[in-house]
Amino acid sequence: MSLPTQPIAGASWPADVASPYDDGHAPEPGLECSPRITVTRGGPPAEVLELLGDAAAAFELLNLQGLTVTFEDAEHGHTRIVLNDLDGLALRALTPAEAIALACDEGLD
Repeated sequence: MSLPTQPIAGASWPADVASPYDDGHAPEPGLECSPRITVTRGGPPAEVLELLGDAAAAFELLNLQGLTVTFEDAEHGHTRIVLNDLDGLALRALTPAEAIALACDEGLD
């Protein structure tokens, strides 16, 4: 699907901005001022990608120990954090501080 773009009447490129036609390809007559649109695939910011990598590493460490963590809805809108074995058997509930310690590879007391 393509949508035609119409030139902006009386428009010109600012002197300090390179024209999209500087690559040597002449535009169609009458379309000298129609901008090119470059579409790129977006993604999460670098900080988010780094945090996702940290979470994946923590998951892998737990998995190598035969453990996993689940988050469940609890009463009154709270979340219950549970340490499980790989078969899904709940071993014990974790406090938020314990879950953070596990995520930081600090282990449990």
